[in-house]
Amino acid sequence: MAWKITKNMLPGTVSGVRSSLFEKYGDKATHRFRLYDDDSTLYFEGVSTSNSSFAPLDDYGMPGYGCTEIRYWEKVGNKWGWYPL
Repeated sequence: MAWKITKNMLPGTVSGVRSSLFEKYGDKATHRFRLYDDDSTLYFEGVSTSNSSFAPLDDYGMPGYGCTEIRYWEKVGNKWGWYPL
């Protein structure tokens, strides 16, 4: 599963952080996601090749920033789906 952070909401953090597979499969990264902390504060937005993987949260959001939740954009219903850790 490939993913990339496209926008950050935290001062001092950078966009463009990505998984090692993003260079090879990034053109298939069409699923938007958001990473939140346990107070539902939005930290990061990104894209991934899956709409149900915890990889961005497990690889980047949780270990580095304490994120506990990932939400994917659901085209059906036009809303952010809730996927807590």
